[in-house]
Amino acid sequence: MSGSLIETPEDLAAALRIAAELEHGLCCQYLFAGFTLRRTLEDFADLPALSEEDKLHVMALTQAWAMQIMLVARQEMEHLAIVINLQTALGQPPHLARPDFPVPRKTYPIDAHFCLERVDATTLDRFLFYERPDYLAKELPFDDPGCCGKTLQLTERLALPSHAGLQFKSLQDLYEQIDNAYNGPRQLPAAELFRGSAASQVQSSAVQWFARVNVPQVTNRAQAALAIAQIVFEGEGIGEFPTSPNSHFARFAGVKQEYQDLARALPSDDRELPSPDPALPVACNPAVGDEIPPGATRITDGAAVKAMQLFDDGYRLMLAMLRGFFEKYQGNFGTFPTFPGSAPNSALFLEAFYPFMTMFIRPLGELICRLPAGPEHPGKNAGPGFALQGDQPPGMQDLDWYADRLAALDRDSQALHAFLADHQATYGAAAVLAAERQWQVLHRMRLNLPRLWKEGVLNP
Repeated sequence: MSGSLIETPEDLAAALRIAAELEHGLCCQYLFAGFTLRRTLEDFADLPALSEEDKLHVMALTQAWAMQIMLVARQEMEHLAIVINLQTALGQPPHLARPDFPVPRKTYPIDAHFCLERVDATTLDRFLFYERPDYLAKELPFDDPGCCGKTLQLTERLALPSHAGLQFKSLQDLYEQIDNAYNGPRQLPAAELFRGSAASQVQSSAVQWFARVNVPQVTNRAQAALAIAQIVFEGEGIGEFPTSPNSHFARFAGVKQEYQDLARALPSDDRELPSPDPALPVACNPAVGDEIPPGATRITDGAAVKAMQLFDDGYRLMLAMLRGFFEKYQGNFGTFPTFPGSAPNSALFLEAFYPFMTMFIRPLGELICRLPAGPEHPGKNAGPGFALQGDQPPGMQDLDWYADRLAALDRDSQALHAFLADHQATYGAAAVLAAERQWQVLHRMRLNLPRLWKEGVLNP
């Protein structure tokens, strides 16, 4: 444990905001890395000398790695939802803001950068550091080399006001301090910890999340302890010894071992063999816009810019829907006919958790990682920027607010598809097809929203 203490509800609220930012940031980093993996033969176009047998060997590994990384990313989303339940119990709103990437290593007490990087040995080492149980700190040190080898200096622009001076050396340490506020020798009064409405607790037994996503309610000290223990058990493997084989740490350790085995099987320093690089040559911390964060890579290719702007706009709308869902949830989801007034809340869940997360974020992110970065970055690909500009997404809005933004995404997605189709010789038929599917998804989402808003379900 570090020396700082959580002594007031305000301290706990600040600690939970930090936890929410960390879980959110980890989820984005893991998704980005997963998007960069080569998983089709077309992904090896920049490695023409690699034999088809070797390509298939790498693909078999990357398919398995992607499954592991995406599972961890889903559980980071689960952990964020658990933190939001803790915030709700405390009477605090959901915290979905975070600094944009790249995040310098001194932004949080945890001593590491937050970077959007493709899968390589350093990226996997960084992931292991994030998820490392404290008892392995000496055995597995991590000297952070920076984002793609670039050390970033902390600026005021990236220092959010939520950090409140709390000190912790790891995620495990942070959650132990949070747990002590509920069940430690200097625990806070129950009347302050649980002043939020119990009906606002979102839980898996009432809401249909993704497979392997378990979000418990938090209405008393025992439930808080179990919820926090679940986070550190699934992340660092704490609760079992040896460390749980299903923990995030163990999963990343397995991927790292296979990565090293691959490098030994097809050594990159053998001049007769190309590098068996399992990841696409995606630029580090890609970004678009007039102002980009210090240390980011400005992407300029026409198609990539359109796709990244579409991704960022959709990502921000998804977060706004998530915040509205969590803020207005009253234990009334999943019924038909819906309880009076609950249909809009159900609509936000059904739009944000399923189409946006599974049919927008991942396929569009993977498409972007296969588009060029621009002439300033020869041989490099673009990538999704997950740009938030530090803003907290708005809470519950009316139907027109969401419908207008979905309509804009629909138009922009159609424009991206048309641009790629007009330049198919440059970007390839696969990119055109992926963009067409993306447009179809957003078009259906736009058409479905008014009925969902009214009825709460599409197929009773």
